[in-house]
Amino acid sequence: MTADLVQHCTEFGSLEAYLSGYAITGARLATLRVPARILLSADDPIIPAGDLDSLAPSEQLRVVRTRYGGHCGFVEYLDGPSFADRYMLDEFEQIEHASGEAGFRR
Repeated sequence: MTADLVQHCTEFGSLEAYLSGYAITGARLATLRVPARILLSADDPIIPAGDLDSLAPSEQLRVVRTRYGGHCGFVEYLDGPSFADRYMLDEFEQIEHASGEAGFRR
């Protein structure tokens, strides 16, 4: 399905070119200069959690794995923030406190 969508709905020449455009494998993250986080779940049907074991190591990168969450999931309630929303807010607040700057609002 993705190959058909790429072929008919994008300007990418191939599925491989499309996937390479956002791939984070290999050494792509080795030179991170800012803190980065990857939040993924063990039950993601699209991105196998084990694939991230082969990422290039970086002092700036932290991978957070959860048991459940699915692909773009982490939804707990239909009318409230998701686990991913709360996780990212927490991460930004930690960065804010570490830098001594105020400015993040809820």
